[in-house]
Amino acid sequence: MTTTADRSTAGRLGRRLGKDTERPALRWLRDHGAPHAEHVTRGHASDVTGVGDVAIEITAEEWGSIGKKARQAEFDAAERAGAGQPAWDWCVWKRRRGYPDPGEWWCVQPFGQWWRLRQRVTELEQEVLVLRRIIRADAPDGGPYDVLRQRLEAELQVETEIQEIVEAAEEAAE
Repeated sequence: MTTTADRSTAGRLGRRLGKDTERPALRWLRDHGAPHAEHVTRGHASDVTGVGDVAIEITAEEWGSIGKKARQAEFDAAERAGAGQPAWDWCVWKRRRGYPDPGEWWCVQPFGQWWRLRQRVTELEQEVLVLRRIIRADAPDGGPYDVLRQRLEAELQVETEIQEIVEAAEEAAE
């Protein structure tokens, strides 16, 4: 028979395992482009804030609990988006035994969401290739490429001038 003391001990161990899982995951997020990633301490909410419009539920629980965790993340994503807004993306980030690097842990999300994100990445990669060609002046002369090239060059010139002004102000302040 399970006693109150047994449940209390199990609860403490579960909370400790949760914190021991969240700490390296949050550190990983901060080191990989989400410097404001923080733990959330609200009931039924995803575990992380500061990562943009994605709800992340971090867990070390067994695979049998992933459905519950997924529903929590999905609910939080819909709640954060608000009424009439498209739901945020969400995932369950599951600790993987034998892999200390959280970047190697499992990410569980609906296939349709993953596919949409993959399509977006592919589209952006293609756009970056076109922009690189334009910047390097590999694009044909004339037409919209020249206009875009001129705009990019003007933008780069403005950034350079701003940087020079900032550096001059810093030198004057010293």
